[in-house]
Amino acid sequence: MQSHAQQLVEHNDYDRWESIKSSYLSDDGHWLLAVVNPQVGDGHALLFRDGEEVLRLERAYDGQFAPGMHGLIVKVKPSHQRVRSLKLKGSKSEDLPHDQLLLVDLRLGLIDSLGPVTSASFQGKHLFRNCECPMDLLAVERPAKTKKHEPPLRIMQITASCKDSVQVLDSLQLLKVDRWDWQADGDQLWAVTIDSASKRQQLHRLSPTGFIPVGQSATSIGQIAISKDGHQMAWTSQNQQGNLPMPAQLWLQSMGQMPQLIAGKDFLGLPRGTGPLLKANLSWHKDSDRLIFGYGKPYLPVRHDSSSTADERAAVDVWAWTDVVIQPQQAKQLWREKSRHMDAVYHVKSGAIQALGNKAMPSVVFNARGNHHWAMRYSQEVYRQQYSWDIQLPYDVELVHDVTGEVMVVGRGLRIPRPPSIAPDGHALAYYDQVNRQWILRAIHAHDLGPIMVMPVKHAVHDERHDSPSLPSAYGSAGWMQDGRFLVYDAFDVIACDPMAKAGKQLTNLTKGFGRQKGQRTRVKNLAFDWPFADNRDSSLSLHAFHHLTKKEALCTWRAADGVVVASMDDAMHGKWSKARQAPVMTFTKEDVSHSPDLWLLDANGESQLTHLNPQQDSMQWPEVKLLSYRALGKQLQGLLYTPKGASDEAASLPVVVYFYERYSDQLHAYKRPAPSASTINISWFVSQGYAVFIPDIVYQVGRPGPSALTCINKGVDAALRADQRLDPLRMGLQGQSWGGYQVAWVITRSDRFVCAMAGAPVSNMFSAYGGIRYASGMSRQFQYEQTQSRLGVTPWEKPDRYTLNSPLFKADKVRTPLLMMHNDNDGAVPYTQGIEYFMALRRLDQPVWLLVYNGESHNLRRRANRMDLSERMGEFFNHYLMDAVMPNWMADGRPITQKPIK
Repeated sequence: MQSHAQQLVEHNDYDRWESIKSSYLSDDGHWLLAVVNPQVGDGHALLFRDGEEVLRLERAYDGQFAPGMHGLIVKVKPSHQRVRSLKLKGSKSEDLPHDQLLLVDLRLGLIDSLGPVTSASFQGKHLFRNCECPMDLLAVERPAKTKKHEPPLRIMQITASCKDSVQVLDSLQLLKVDRWDWQADGDQLWAVTIDSASKRQQLHRLSPTGFIPVGQSATSIGQIAISKDGHQMAWTSQNQQGNLPMPAQLWLQSMGQMPQLIAGKDFLGLPRGTGPLLKANLSWHKDSDRLIFGYGKPYLPVRHDSSSTADERAAVDVWAWTDVVIQPQQAKQLWREKSRHMDAVYHVKSGAIQALGNKAMPSVVFNARGNHHWAMRYSQEVYRQQYSWDIQLPYDVELVHDVTGEVMVVGRGLRIPRPPSIAPDGHALAYYDQVNRQWILRAIHAHDLGPIMVMPVKHAVHDERHDSPSLPSAYGSAGWMQDGRFLVYDAFDVIACDPMAKAGKQLTNLTKGFGRQKGQRTRVKNLAFDWPFADNRDSSLSLHAFHHLTKKEALCTWRAADGVVVASMDDAMHGKWSKARQAPVMTFTKEDVSHSPDLWLLDANGESQLTHLNPQQDSMQWPEVKLLSYRALGKQLQGLLYTPKGASDEAASLPVVVYFYERYSDQLHAYKRPAPSASTINISWFVSQGYAVFIPDIVYQVGRPGPSALTCINKGVDAALRADQRLDPLRMGLQGQSWGGYQVAWVITRSDRFVCAMAGAPVSNMFSAYGGIRYASGMSRQFQYEQTQSRLGVTPWEKPDRYTLNSPLFKADKVRTPLLMMHNDNDGAVPYTQGIEYFMALRRLDQPVWLLVYNGESHNLRRRANRMDLSERMGEFFNHYLMDAVMPNWMADGRPITQKPIK
């Protein structure tokens, strides 16, 4: 079936398949570093200048361009083979070779090795020591020589302005460094050292003359924050009295002044018995006039009475029906209790403290970039008990003034998906009303809120394809523009609303119907990672457009004068967007089923391809894909049919594996990288081996997820068989994972159409699964059946027949399809016992069934060795039933525990 000159994709091909791991653009857009890694082995980095490759660096990664200069640092890993060889010899992790740091001179192409490194980063420009040239500072943390020694921190001075080449000038060193970092968005550096003898910690700050200690040493230094203007430094510290911790303190040092204690336990402005917490939030407002810090009562664990011995103490969890949060979830969220805090603000000029959050409203949103004094606080606390079955909890929301403490109530019991969003200048707030499916705007006045204003958007703003028994989500929002307008989406376009405009003038279809006219979902693409609002600072917006039917994608630009201008449109999928900070230069990856995701450049000259990964694919049997249409349950649906490119036209020559989850057809242009499977079939491997793979879209009727899946799958398969006579209707199999695994398990209880099936982590008994726990989060699974994916919409006591109808277990006696399952013993989503229930039922009924249990693994496989094993076994399973291959020993005879290799 394959072309004679083409090779098959084999499992041993996976390791060498490459992908773009990361990319880094210089601020001016002229330089780009792309890191390319195989799945296993040594990668490399490619350096481009204005779209032309100029340098290849083996094993390099984690690049950073010097801001405003002409240098680049990269880390270089030791060779994969060398590290593997040392591990085979039993070398300990601390004895393995370290990464090396390279400094690349971008002007001359010279490379300077700066030695072993743990971490390194450039920051800012400095006039340092006696040099008249601005220079970049490079902080380099060296590996510690032993576990007992903290790694040293070295500050190197890099300059390229005074001379033709990048040079490393004299450097500073600080020993016994516990941690360090640069000021956010600035050029100040701090470090914390530990005294070897006393174990006390000391805060340091980098100055033009070197490192200088800040404040007094303490048992612990907690959070550190330097103001945006670089003139003020704040930190929390804590000491001990004997073995007991003393209350934490908050300190502030202004440039040229002594440190000042600004907050401690019972300070004015804080509730009695509370004070700053050592590891809670600490951050500055952009104007450097306000410091936001976390306060509360420190977490004190309960300890056993020392008068009893360990064997005299009970170890028990007490579950109570009155628990607001069930015990497993409490255990998973214990870290939250340990770090629970509320926010307060310290005003630098007045020295006043204003508590923002309180016990009833502990969560605070404070916009550190805004030009106003309103913070938002909210809570879902009084509704939390119902979270086990209702994950769309209401919100209580208030605004609190960070100077006066004045409170304005936004609403109680608001059915909103997330807290409201406040405009950058504080003039209005916006939120989505899930019940009424509309966006709400409210003006914020000096002492009250304006009336509720419903955004009168012409078309629906909620997800019109929503098919579960819960409140539909909004299509979304791009947030606030600089001119105070709020951006929301309908199915196709971007709509702007001005809350301050006159009635009838508030709305503007920003994209002027471009999306709806073209049938394209148009969305704002905010490429400025340092800007939290819709980024129209240059009076434009970057847009991404996606055509629902053809799956074409486009890169567009919006300008008020021009509307939407298409920069690039392809039958391809785009991703990994990046934009230069100071230039109209963009990079992105582009892929389709035949082309690996390569890196592309878009600038004033148009778009150009930079990388050409995986040339070995050209000699291999590869899939091609068709987009098919069909109707099911009154809906127009689509499906993807993958077949071997250039395969024979012989009728019924291709066995078919049908894979599904919910809707998948939007992935038409996704590249199918050969890789070991975490849980699902690898399409490129199966197609290369001579299979067709079909993926139908599935929609659901509430209360009938199993029958809905069967109907959509059968309608889709019928369409595929009509579209391609090469598909063999007598050699078809099923495969799915999680929700897809459940659907596989259910379908084979009602249909003998498929020769074999593979189900990963299936729910088999909705009664017992309803009462189960998602062990990764500790959550009850009740919400899944009452509200979300399982779509039953009722409890087992209201309509038990729905649970019976949709549970594969109760029709296990009707199964005639050999089944392979995977359900791992550390599954944190679907209880492992669900797979066991189905296995034991089918085994009792003398039906061919196998269950793979990967030890210690979760819902989807994480370890590559296990992924390889699953890929091989899944291939052998389908090959036996659909390709008449010999049944492998593990299927014929199982594997006794005595044959399992010991650790």
